[in-house]
Amino acid sequence: LLELLESFAAEPTTVLHGDCRISNAHFCKAGGGGAALLDFEFASRGRAALDIASFLCGSLRCDLRRQIEMDLLIEYHATICRRGVTGYAFDDLLHDYRQAVLLCLVLPACSAPEWVDLANEGGLLRGSPAGARFELACAIVHRITTAVADFHGEE
Repeated sequence: LLELLESFAAEPTTVLHGDCRISNAHFCKAGGGGAALLDFEFASRGRAALDIASFLCGSLRCDLRRQIEMDLLIEYHATICRRGVTGYAFDDLLHDYRQAVLLCLVLPACSAPEWVDLANEGGLLRGSPAGARFELACAIVHRITTAVADFHGEE
């Protein structure tokens, strides 16, 4: 795990959101549309594939992710190349993305002790704020483990 984390700190890096998911995004329909990320509490530097994997695998339904994932990665790579990024082939992005999907498994696991404490105290009741967060966390874990199986199942 440490080796994988170190590889994501190596160049090429960019500013990472650190918690890139649909609930931290704002989409605007007015003026031709657009999007913005909110809540940069976990911002850092690293490989962009980590935020991309976190968003696609954690926010999208599995069937939708499978349908649009490769097209989005191709478009992302074309965009960064048009904007001056060199020496970062699409295969490099795909490799980083596959590894980032694995790293996305670590993020929900980091909050597991909080869920255990809440469950022991009876705080994860359906409809409660903590229960709703727990249900969301379970959905995200399901999406990410499905993505891991999609990319790493044949290995």
